[in-house]
Amino acid sequence: SSFVGSLLALPGNAYLAQLHHRHRRGEMLSSMRRPVAVALVVSVAVSGAEACPGSSSFVHAKAQVTTTFPSTSCDDVRAEMKARIDGQGGWVDPHNGGTYTLLSEIADGFSAERVTGNKKYTDKMDFTFQASGAGGCELQGCSESQVTSIADFSTNFCNLHDLYCGSSDGCPVASKDFTYTETSTKSLGASTDKTACVVQDAVAISPPALRSLAAVCPPSGFDTQGALEGGFDWQWYVRGKWYIQQQMVLSYLPKEYVYCVTAQYTVLDKPSLLGYDIQVDNYAENAEGKAQGPIRQICAKIVNKAEGK
Repeated sequence: SSFVGSLLALPGNAYLAQLHHRHRRGEMLSSMRRPVAVALVVSVAVSGAEACPGSSSFVHAKAQVTTTFPSTSCDDVRAEMKARIDGQGGWVDPHNGGTYTLLSEIADGFSAERVTGNKKYTDKMDFTFQASGAGGCELQGCSESQVTSIADFSTNFCNLHDLYCGSSDGCPVASKDFTYTETSTKSLGASTDKTACVVQDAVAISPPALRSLAAVCPPSGFDTQGALEGGFDWQWYVRGKWYIQQQMVLSYLPKEYVYCVTAQYTVLDKPSLLGYDIQVDNYAENAEGKAQGPIRQICAKIVNKAEGK
């Protein structure tokens, strides 16, 4: 849902800074991050009548859905969602193996939370159900990050979507597959990309194996150049522009924009208002030379200069 704090992977097997965000699509290392400007702190609430769980963070990512199931009762929708939360039928969260927990229930809804697969971040969500049409159901859902965040790479949306989505969207089910229509709203900087909600590797791995992988991530012997070799020249690293030689296609960097992908790091004279030390300027263009935009900047924090983190 939101992002705060995954490692920024840099070319040359060296990591310079820790991004103040979580890249929840992969919760993984990547040569480039989605450009996100964080120069101005603003309130990013989403308007909507449905209840939301709230967050202690003044600035946080958020997403809401209204989903209609024309031929499925609310009891059946609710039962399937709770079955997925409980992991029934071997169900595994397809969005990088997060863990859902049912927090409370009322007559027309329930509250839940999701902890990311790396056990670092928690999002909270509320769901309400209302009968509609001839035996149908309307679901209102809201997910909010519990930490400071702006962009979320669709995580808040996926928190909601993955509990009811079906085979039409490539989602695994616990016992029931639904037909539905879905609309969504989001906070400024958040996204609602359904393709980000299903990571095929997570679907294919059994729950015990997934837990085992999470326990050893990063694997033994995998570290930054500085930590392994006893020092990292971060001033040399930020001296010039980096040109990406191999780029993974991601929801925020589609295959049409994998030309001339670069990253430029600038060490700030003093930390920003939110404590950032580095400005990262990302650039990519399409085959016609049109630059991706409009926002191409993110910020990062130096955690350990000597180790390049």
